[in-house]
Amino acid sequence: DNVASIGDTVFCDDDGDGVRDPGEPGISGVALELRCAGPDGQLDTPDDVLDSATTDADGRYLFADLEPDLCRVTVDASSAPANKVLGDCPPDRTVDLLPGDAVRDADFCFVTPGEIGDTVFCDLDADGVQDPGEPGLMGVTVERVCGGADGKIGTADDLVDTRVSDADGRYLFAGLLPDVCRVSVDPATAPAGKVPGPCPASVTVDLAAGQ
Repeated sequence: DNVASIGDTVFCDDDGDGVRDPGEPGISGVALELRCAGPDGQLDTPDDVLDSATTDADGRYLFADLEPDLCRVTVDASSAPANKVLGDCPPDRTVDLLPGDAVRDADFCFVTPGEIGDTVFCDLDADGVQDPGEPGLMGVTVERVCGGADGKIGTADDLVDTRVSDADGRYLFAGLLPDVCRVSVDPATAPAGKVPGPCPASVTVDLAAGQ
């Protein structure tokens, strides 16, 4: 039999390591696209052959009865459950299918995103804690730096973002993947007459999936 196939599982990566561990559940209803090169042997040209599939109740999918060809499977991240984002695994997989190949390791993973945030406030009694009645400070810039692919802050692949505290002094970085992240306040953006109080100017967190 010269036909080939490709498939496997879309799963919830509870620990954010990009590998499906025992007990990590499959995700149903996720859409995938198969694109094969067709007669010219090149992907993303007019003669490509397309197909689609949706994961079953166990998160599994299969493209079967394929002719030998260069093929790419892509997961549609927008079709995942609302509280999931693509995890630490590639969004697509390209395989040069040979006659009879049965590729069963084209996995895709999603995680529950994490969040970091809280309040920039005026510490009236200078004890480093927001007590009742101590107001938040609006308009203060907070920077978030996450380690990125290498998991180390201070390297070329760092992921950087900023927020500005709202009318209540609150800020939030949402939709974060598991990573080492540092949040720092910019004292230069505080209201005139305010200087940093007796609390850290930055906080570093080893953020887990869903934390």
